[in-house]
Amino acid sequence: MRTWTEQMGFPYVTVSRRPGNASTSFVAQQNRFLKNQAVQAPQTVARCVWSVPLSYTTGDGGSGIAWLHDGNECKCLPKNFHKVKDSTWK
Repeated sequence: MRTWTEQMGFPYVTVSRRPGNASTSFVAQQNRFLKNQAVQAPQTVARCVWSVPLSYTTGDGGSGIAWLHDGNECKCLPKNFHKVKDSTWK
């Protein structure tokens, strides 16, 4: 994995909330962003991955950080990640 300074484009991360039966999880997915989609990148999209820090702050002042690695793989964060109260997620 190379740093963002060595690859064309930069990471675009989407985070979504996925309710479940017992708990809710938060899923982060990394994709490559190019301003000009017509430009042919020297490496394939599948090889463009970055280490991206995911940080959060809750309404009651709680905070935490996790790392998203390996590009298009999703990282599921349980609702009680770092003991965050259910009521503080918006």
